Amino acid sequence: MKAILIACVILSMGLISSCSTVYDVRYDYDKQIDFQTLKTYDWMPVPDGVEINSLVVKRVKAATEPELEAKGLVKAPSKPDFLIVQHISTQEQIQVANWGYGYAPYGRYGGGYWGPGGVPTYSYEEGTLVLDFIDAKTRQLIWRGSAKAEIDTVASPEESWELIKEAVGEILKKYPPPQK
Repeated sequence: MKAILIACVILSMGLISSCSTVYDVRYDYDKQIDFQTLKTYDWMPVPDGVEINSLVVKRVKAATEPELEAKGLVKAPSKPDFLIVQHISTQEQIQVANWGYGYAPYGRYGGGYWGPGGVPTYSYEEGTLVLDFIDAKTRQLIWRGSAKAEIDTVASPEESWELIKEAVGEILKKYPPPQK
């Protein structure tokens, strides 16, 4: 019995450590667009005056282009079918770990307390990556994908690269959207 318990704990730890650090992946698209006709793309430049880490911009492009190539899309700066705009932001977040109350057996309220140190919290920096696909002719948004990740633990360029690759991969899983 003890061996089974140890095996379950080890398996659980492996599953937890293999969980994605990217979360809240979303996408939306214009249902009137036939995405099968879109074959070429290019990037819109980051507007002047926007404060953004140019290393992260390069990494997002480097992670996105192979994903799109694997889907049969070609980068064509001269005459793209759609343009890609990347939005990158960070925000300080606070996670409440425990409100200090619960429910006792048989549904009875277990009460809690408010006082010094009564509600433990965890603060972290959250990064958001948004990829917008814009129709090159009409300049209208046709597809948007986004993902969030905790980024204050990213301590090296290699960790940044891995996190960006993961986020881009998760975002582009749902591209192109299903046909009508």
